[in-house]
Amino acid sequence: MKIKYYLLFICLFFLSGCSANYQLNIDKNLSFNETVIMNASDNEDISLISSYEGYLPINVESDDTAVFEKKIDNVEYYDLKKNKDNSKMKFSYNFDLTSLNKSMIAASCFKHIAAINNVDDTENKNELILSTSKGFLCFDKYENLDDVTVVLYSKYQEIQTNADVIDGHQYIWNIDRENAKDKYIYLSLDMNKKNLNLWEKITEGEYFNIFTFSIILFIIGTLVYIILKKKDAKRNEI
Repeated sequence: MKIKYYLLFICLFFLSGCSANYQLNIDKNLSFNETVIMNASDNEDISLISSYEGYLPINVESDDTAVFEKKIDNVEYYDLKKNKDNSKMKFSYNFDLTSLNKSMIAASCFKHIAAINNVDDTENKNELILSTSKGFLCFDKYENLDDVTVVLYSKYQEIQTNADVIDGHQYIWNIDRENAKDKYIYLSLDMNKKNLNLWEKITEGEYFNIFTFSIILFIIGTLVYIILKKKDAKRNEI
């Protein structure tokens, strides 16, 4: 990323004593929904969020110094949303496998990012690998940033990861100034298998057809029962 973007991109991390939450959701089509949420810690932060009207390009290779002040043709931008009281600001965008490594936000914090899909039909192999270089760089660029939580979310089966915490479908890395130089992201997933709990298996997984059939039978049985009860009630009236 060019130096000019370090100066402009700092608008994301202007909050005093700021914490950032970065989340990447991974789905079956190898689509990646990237989200960064900034939370205000005081009234000054709320005022800054309220007044922020910049445009952030999604591509780290964007080469126009004015894109943060106004939109220009042929440049894609992160979607920006704020809540009603301006205590929260969210940047989000959907990437595909070939463009994730150009993410403006992720590329500002890691020197290298890789998203690789290894497919071997003969072995029924479909492995997705997400990895970064060692060393989290954002603390060197944003002096008000204290800590960052990185969350990768996927319902697909984990093969290997160096996540600090695994919580259900969430793979979590807790990064602060003390551990930043040793931090990197690694997660490999089997995209042919899902890691679902019982309810997820019922509603969207291997038990879906059985579940649906059971519900239909239950509804039909209930309707038949109601109709027969009404007929019996009419006979009793006669």
